[in-house]
Amino acid sequence: MLTLPIAHGEGRFEIDDERYDDLVGEDRVLFRYCDADGAVTDEANPNGSTGAVAGVLGERDSVAVLMPHPERATLPELGLTDGQGVLRAFA
Repeated sequence: MLTLPIAHGEGRFEIDDERYDDLVGEDRVLFRYCDADGAVTDEANPNGSTGAVAGVLGERDSVAVLMPHPERATLPELGLTDGQGVLRAFA
């Protein structure tokens, strides 16, 4: 579980059921919104994204689409560093 800032205004992940099932089946859901215990719940989904999805991998593993902002969680001075690992994973 990671703590990352979100700043999506009214944006959210929306997809039809068939394509959502494909993403899940292909293990391309990268992040989901969850509560402090790691449970994916409606209450933990701040924007109503389908399946509480916060990030997905593209058809190739070199592309990811994220709603959270890992770049805003990289400096200890800012109080969060979980973004460092996310960004390193794509280096």
